[in-house]
Amino acid sequence: MDATENYWFQINERTFKPRHYFYFMFICEDEGQILIIPSLTLNDMLKRVKLDKKKEKDFGRWHFIVDKIENKYLLRTIKGEENIEVTNTLIILRF
Repeated sequence: MDATENYWFQINERTFKPRHYFYFMFICEDEGQILIIPSLTLNDMLKRVKLDKKKEKDFGRWHFIVDKIENKYLLRTIKGEENIEVTNTLIILRF
């Protein structure tokens, strides 16, 4: 995959509590582009993303990457899974 841009995010497993009325906002660029993903949708997506968990801890962190390829935003998944397109969650803010 040859991404022109990518964005790195992290979510702590211990503090991630998906609810139908919570949304996560991820800022992707200085130009006012934000991914807004409902927490229940993100919860399903994170099942396909690697969870980094240390032996001495009872929780882990998802370190995930969103690649921008042409006009599409793709959430990278674990090996063997198809990346998840999140372009439809993109909001472009104009100031």
